[in-house]
Amino acid sequence: MNFFEHQDKARQNTTQLVVLFILSIAFTIVAFYGAALVIAAIAEPGWVTSIWQPELFGLIAIAVLGIVGFGTITKTWQLRQGGWVVAESLGGRCVELNTDDPDEQRLLNVISEMAIASGVPVPQVYVMDEELGINAFAAGYSAGDAAIGVTRGCIERLNRDELQGVIAHEFSHILNGDMRLNIRLMGVLQGILSIYLIGNFIFRSTYYLGGGRRYSHSRDRGEGGGRSRLAIFLAGLSMMVIGSIGLFCGRAIKSAVSRQREFLADASAVQFTRNPNGLAGALMKIGGLSEGSKIASPQAEAASHLFFGNAVSQLSSVFATHPPLKQRIQRLGVTVKDLRSPASPSDLAADSRSFAAPESGVSMAAPPSFAPDADRLADEVGTMSPQHLKFARAFLARLPEDLHAAATDRAGSIAIVFGLLLAREALVRDRQWNLLRSATTPEVLTRTQYLAPQLDTLAPRDRLPLLDFATPALRAIAPEMRDRVWTAIDQLIRADDRVSLSEFAIQTIVTSRWRAQTRSPEDAVKVAHEQLAPIWSDCISVIAVLATAGHDTPKTQHFAFRDSLMRLPDAKQLGIPDDMPDISFEAAGNSLETLDRAAPKLKQALVNACAHAVLLDGQVTDEEAELLRAIAIALDCPLPPFLK
Repeated sequence: MNFFEHQDKARQNTTQLVVLFILSIAFTIVAFYGAALVIAAIAEPGWVTSIWQPELFGLIAIAVLGIVGFGTITKTWQLRQGGWVVAESLGGRCVELNTDDPDEQRLLNVISEMAIASGVPVPQVYVMDEELGINAFAAGYSAGDAAIGVTRGCIERLNRDELQGVIAHEFSHILNGDMRLNIRLMGVLQGILSIYLIGNFIFRSTYYLGGGRRYSHSRDRGEGGGRSRLAIFLAGLSMMVIGSIGLFCGRAIKSAVSRQREFLADASAVQFTRNPNGLAGALMKIGGLSEGSKIASPQAEAASHLFFGNAVSQLSSVFATHPPLKQRIQRLGVTVKDLRSPASPSDLAADSRSFAAPESGVSMAAPPSFAPDADRLADEVGTMSPQHLKFARAFLARLPEDLHAAATDRAGSIAIVFGLLLAREALVRDRQWNLLRSATTPEVLTRTQYLAPQLDTLAPRDRLPLLDFATPALRAIAPEMRDRVWTAIDQLIRADDRVSLSEFAIQTIVTSRWRAQTRSPEDAVKVAHEQLAPIWSDCISVIAVLATAGHDTPKTQHFAFRDSLMRLPDAKQLGIPDDMPDISFEAAGNSLETLDRAAPKLKQALVNACAHAVLLDGQVTDEEAELLRAIAIALDCPLPPFLK
């Protein structure tokens, strides 16, 4: 499956989750109704004259729906803020971008390489300092709000290859849409858990007052009072029992959802890195440590399906959220004779270096370099290769130290955006400097002036990776400052009364990265358009701009425009314009915001059409390559850098 098929599959799994949730609520209502009849018969003999009591059933249904609904809605509302909420609830500490801890810096470098190689914004990074086991997770609704958390044991016990394998596994969850399903599963199961928690409270509250040893010494031993307290006691016990059954069902659902996705994420991680030994070495070390992958946080149970390895102990493997370690390693094609119990770190490191080459299951053939090819561009969305990782690592290595430091703080990241928009023409640049003096702070102005010469010499292919690298610092800008920066960006672009391809690409990317900050992550991934008809005019606008930008003559522009539109489903029925409309970059940007809410399959067709609009002549400039990646990013379709 490609990126878009994974997104569709994730949506289908979400629908299945809703169905299972409804069935579990129906079971809970029926179970409570049966328990209520028994309790009523004990408390008031003769009250139950018929098995079917509509009023009682209605009251129980309302109560169950209220409890489950409140628990689910409350938890879902909390989680809708994004992956950082999950990370902090598990005891995670956000890692500073300019940290001087060598283990944390290595972690940031590995994650930055993965993000640049895959075309996703660099996620927020959290370390769980109190967790000594080896584990990690990715949480969020989309790549735009993703957070990656790792345990202290993970960054201290794994070498770089092993850490890269674990992070590649988590990036697979980001790219395949698994996070959205996982975070919604947390909200759903919280509602069922609420029944157990309330029942446990009632049970404990009434035990010593009516159902336990202290009741035998109570002064109030009246038959009516005793039966009432016994009824309350039994009600609490029933809620605990029924809630426990619901929890077991929830664990079974998590197990069914997670296991196959863990195998897929393992396979994807090896595909990304072409190094099964790294991932297998991490799994081997988990099996060889007394702490394993266990998480001590009290929130570990609710988030167990998010983790790289089993976060909590299970009474039965049926409820395990992850496949056995040995099975996961063998599926990677690595031969392992046994998973030894606690061994020294040096022994484990030696084990991870001595794996045999894969025997089966994982192809080690290196993929070709990613050159702009219209026919396969959509298939590259949501992927990366060892060549992309090599490019990302080389980019970070050759990035000047001043630019590297600037990309990790707020003022510096703003200065980078401003510097990338400075024109080469002296008159226009002077006008832009005058605009910046009144539009920004003295600190940002000074940083921009200092960085401008280095940005002028930056290779064109390094401009967008630099923006990707600066994304965490840009996202940390306060809303009021963000508005001020946005106004300055618009003024810099309009300084010469025209918009270039590069300027539009930079503006589109910054807008897309900030859009996740202005609306909730859950709202950002909602699909508003399942059919092409409502967004047909927006497709025409974007394709027209790309066809004009990608070709020199009116004839080739017109041909690229019509040919690209024909690649969209039902294009003939919707009507292809005879004449190509004259669309501004601003109008195209507005259309991209609408198209971002299209279903994954429509986005796949649109990315394919956009690629043909630019690449139909088989030639692409650096500016056109930037523009294509910017369009893909605006559609929330992570596209790796072009390698040629």
